[in-house]
Amino acid sequence: MEGEEQDVLGYSYRGKILQKWLEIVEMGELVRKFYILDKKDKELLAEYIAKLATLWKEVYPKVEGRSELHELEQEFNRFSELVNNPIDLLEEENSGTIQELETIIRKVLDKLDMLPMESE
Repeated sequence: MEGEEQDVLGYSYRGKILQKWLEIVEMGELVRKFYILDKKDKELLAEYIAKLATLWKEVYPKVEGRSELHELEQEFNRFSELVNNPIDLLEEENSGTIQELETIIRKVLDKLDMLPMESE
């Protein structure tokens, strides 16, 4: 984004968020692969959940109260209790919820124009 502030090392906020998102996507693929192979890795899953929760909290101020995100904000806020107590996401019955959390974060980041376009 033009005119975007950069920190001391030259990283923009968008760049930091994008890097975190790419790490989450890669980690999510590994978690799903292990799930398919029935080789659950609790440590990997816990790290993936922690990264999702951290990114949710980091993006929350950008979502809160924005009229153009009203519908997404309601869906995004549905996860506030879980990201504040992410240990609950480790329970087997919440595996679908983890995917929903990743999906809503992707939707919000896309709407905030923080993800690269498909052609980039």
